[in-house]
Amino acid sequence: MEVNRRELLGLLRPRWNPVPTVAQSGCTATWGCRVCVPSCPRQALVEKDGVVAVDERLCDGCGCCSLACPWGALRVEGCSPREIDRLLTSGLSRETKAAGAGILLLYCKGAEERLEDDGGIPGSVAPIRLPCLAKGVSYVLLRAFELGARGVALLPCGGDCRYGFNLEETREEVGFIRAVMARAGLSQDRLRVLDSGPRRELREMEEGLSERGVAPPPAELRNKPFPLASLVIAGLLQKDERSPRLSLEGKAVPCGLVEVQPERCSLCGLCARMCLSRALAMEKREGKLFLVFHHAFCAACGECVRVCPDGALKLQHGLDTRLLGEPQVLVEARLAQCRLCGKNITAAPMLRKIQSSLASSGLELEDSLNLCPACRMQHLLSQRSPLLKKGD
Repeated sequence: MEVNRRELLGLLRPRWNPVPTVAQSGCTATWGCRVCVPSCPRQALVEKDGVVAVDERLCDGCGCCSLACPWGALRVEGCSPREIDRLLTSGLSRETKAAGAGILLLYCKGAEERLEDDGGIPGSVAPIRLPCLAKGVSYVLLRAFELGARGVALLPCGGDCRYGFNLEETREEVGFIRAVMARAGLSQDRLRVLDSGPRRELREMEEGLSERGVAPPPAELRNKPFPLASLVIAGLLQKDERSPRLSLEGKAVPCGLVEVQPERCSLCGLCARMCLSRALAMEKREGKLFLVFHHAFCAACGECVRVCPDGALKLQHGLDTRLLGEPQVLVEARLAQCRLCGKNITAAPMLRKIQSSLASSGLELEDSLNLCPACRMQHLLSQRSPLLKKGD
């Protein structure tokens, strides 16, 4: 087999893969978060003693961990949510100045040769290169439409993915996005996965959008507390509350639905304290304690299920547009009160759980459990001091 000089130099060309960096100040692994670890196709992320580290020998720089991290603590050059926002905003600003329909083209590194061989990209199309399109593109696609994109085209590598992904995952995510688009009143023609002849397909897509006169969706550009797809969906759908309900389930859905078995929940509040996106919260009002769920904040990380001591929580990947607005009350219970001063102590189910646990251990502390901390101390001291028993 003969190799010419150009091919030889190509073989000797150094390859550079960006390696993610972990901002420990923003990483919540110390709280129990493990969302990024299973997202890596090369098992290059390792968590030990509450610290996430990157094994550079295994990392290919695909960027999936950066898109998976809800807190932006994992950064891969060209693939962090903030950088993607800047790329999308820049592409859309060029789009408004270009002639024709204007389309955002998202393509991966492996698709560069396909574009070159096909004659490049039409002038009115804004190209944005991402490390990989095989996983985690839901946020990028949704964000593009929320920022006012008229159309988005995806060009994957087309062959064997260098990162080992099955591109069917991309098509599943695209199917989910199209369902959301239909619910938001956006034509599904505005999103396309390009196969053969990308330049020709882009021209056809451009002409189709021009003929239909599609206008950008009426979504506001605003800062979000977390780069969650569910927040973008809420932004896209908030303008028209009369549209029919959309309910979807499956691994391709980047949102979570939490259910509680009320008979098992003690309202200890551990799930809310460990919920890093604030999807679960404890609220006190009118003598009751409530566990509430904000569907728009849920990243389906599963930490709440992992830490629940009662085994009362269930989580599934799903979207229910009916729940994206007001928070949902999952379980409620009255607050037990101190039998001496009347102050609130804790949720009644939690008090019953403690009483049952102590009773099974042979401990009888019924008199102390129904007291607030201050009255309990007074009560315990009175058991040992005759003076305190007389009220001194």
